[in-house]
Amino acid sequence: MQENTNRKYLSNTIWLFIERASRIISGVLVGVLVARYLGASQFGMISYALTITLMLSIFSTLGMDSIIIRELVKSKESENEILGTAFYIKLLGGCITVLSVFLVSYFGNNGKENIMLILLISFSVLFQSLNGIDFYFQSQVKGRLVAINQVITLTLSALIKLYLIYIHAPLTAFAFMVTVEAIITCVNQILFYKKQG
Repeated sequence: MQENTNRKYLSNTIWLFIERASRIISGVLVGVLVARYLGASQFGMISYALTITLMLSIFSTLGMDSIIIRELVKSKESENEILGTAFYIKLLGGCITVLSVFLVSYFGNNGKENIMLILLISFSVLFQSLNGIDFYFQSQVKGRLVAINQVITLTLSALIKLYLIYIHAPLTAFAFMVTVEAIITCVNQILFYKKQG
């Protein structure tokens, strides 16, 4: 029994290490290529839009992440209720975030292009409402599934970004990629969750 538990934790640790390594490799290699393709001005616009969205995304998490994991560990019989409640609260928080981002960008003397970029990126927050599935896997010591999901997302995202560079895609396509990554993560989470029964 102890040996199985140790093996489970070791497997989780290895997969988390692979996920971190993939994130670093993808971030450095693809990130540099994207930055070179976009140039300082356009890359700066995307970075600005990301910063605005990240600053206001506190409304989407509402500081619940660690609480959800703790409650899932404590109350295994109420898993569905906890996950359902977390989904609706985070979805509401995501809507508030998108609205806040729009208001801040609209009244913040941003040009139309900046507002468009900020909105395209902010929609990714709506898909984070399904992060509860990740928290469920973490509470079940199934971090391996979370890591596999992230590796798949990072790989697909890197390939799509390289393709966008190849076809000389516009700036908005790279901004929308933030939301595309969130969608890929959501689809994988749902598939893994269903596979776990």
